[in-house]
Amino acid sequence: MWWCCRSTPITLTLPKTTLPRANWRKKFCKNWPGWAGDIMAAGKLIVFEGIDGSGKETQARLLKPDFYLAFPRYDKLFGKIIKFLLHLPWGQKINPYLMAWLFATDRFLAKPEINFRLRLNQLVVIDRYTASSQAHQGAKLKGKSRESIIKWIDWLENKVYCLPQPDKVFFLNLPPQKAKELIIKRGREQDAAEKDFVYQQETYLIYQDLAKKKKWVIINSLDKQGKLLPVREIHECIRSRIVK
Repeated sequence: MWWCCRSTPITLTLPKTTLPRANWRKKFCKNWPGWAGDIMAAGKLIVFEGIDGSGKETQARLLKPDFYLAFPRYDKLFGKIIKFLLHLPWGQKINPYLMAWLFATDRFLAKPEINFRLRLNQLVVIDRYTASSQAHQGAKLKGKSRESIIKWIDWLENKVYCLPQPDKVFFLNLPPQKAKELIIKRGREQDAAEKDFVYQQETYLIYQDLAKKKKWVIINSLDKQGKLLPVREIHECIRSRIVK
């Protein structure tokens, strides 16, 4: 086989070409409008954030939105993976960047539906969004490592996945100790994160910091005496802030 024994190497010279620079994100969004992050939407996107047991789902449903969504979506592929990992005995030790990617991708796959509802001028209410990952995954790290993952999650969800931006974010401000008491009272099954009180405290501190920096609407769930406010009273406070 003479071509296998050739001693002189063959040199291939490819023509030099200059590829035009293109903003791939804009082209992608233009060709697939359901995935676009900058669609002019007439609807309203409201997000509820807070630590586990703070009453996000309760308050979100009381608004009677046209479309309600809670992340992670445990009935979907990525939600099932997340649920499995969270309930492992060593679930809290899983790489926070991996967990953040799983949560972000679950939201990304829900993006066409969210944008579709907003274009229909509907009220879309979401329980946990980008900040949820920033708080929960950031709580696993310290110092500059914490700052880095918070910035990375913001880049992933808002720059790469270009998720729809909320019109308002409500932070249900409930201290970890009170939230823990409510979870126990409800008899709800707890995952590794919910059982870790120190972790919940760290999550709470990050949430407080994000709420101030991003100028969220902070809803205090306790009165001046430290007693839990009635659910309806908290709801009316939220409704009044949506109208503004």
